[in-house]
Amino acid sequence: MISSPFRILWTLSLLFLGIVPSFSFFIWISLHGSLPWISPEWGWPWIQMEKEYEKILTNLLLLVSFGISHSFLASHFFKNLYRKLMPHQTERAFYVILSGIHVTFVMGCWQSTGIVLWVPAFDPKILFWFTPLFSILCAGAALLVLKKAPLSLGFSEIYQQDKDLKVGPLVTSGIFSYTRHPLYLILFFFLWISPWWSLDRLIISLTLSFYLWIGIYFEEKKLIRSFGPTYLSYKKQTPCLFPKLKLNS
Repeated sequence: MISSPFRILWTLSLLFLGIVPSFSFFIWISLHGSLPWISPEWGWPWIQMEKEYEKILTNLLLLVSFGISHSFLASHFFKNLYRKLMPHQTERAFYVILSGIHVTFVMGCWQSTGIVLWVPAFDPKILFWFTPLFSILCAGAALLVLKKAPLSLGFSEIYQQDKDLKVGPLVTSGIFSYTRHPLYLILFFFLWISPWWSLDRLIISLTLSFYLWIGIYFEEKKLIRSFGPTYLSYKKQTPCLFPKLKLNS
């Protein structure tokens, strides 16, 4: 049972330490590893590498460290350990908060190479408008998926009672009838659809795409453990990520 003051504290922590940094991380990705409103006078980035290979290696280590910590926090081992020490209602919030802190560390230490790989030959205004509009579109689609699935950002669990915390039903309708992991599909499109490409964006997209496939592997094992034969049957009928195209003959 969580008292009201602690519920408020958890809610504020989740918002400012988890949700805001996580949303900023997606904007940071869409802007090729930069946040223009953060001035270098604030000490950003927190470290400085001179040579290009040092920058690339540092960036890869930052992304790999995020993947490792993210996977550990989502692991069955960590969840069982956390539930023995802390209220169950805060588990999701804690996961989002630590993820938010870690992506802040990644953004703060990122070493921009400044290397542009490809720029299209059309009006630069298109580049200016595409990034925020596409990011908003992906965010909206992700929120719709979260609303339909037994997933959340952690706010609702904080205000639930222990007896109300249970695994939701397996959702197989709507978009889930076309792909088993629509949220990962949205993230995949977000990573790879860009009107121009830099080396930083390529490193981010390649590394996080690799992590997405690892995440799907472990997510599938967890779902099979939770839903058993029901999920195995659903798995046979529905593609993992990319929906099947039905062409009229």
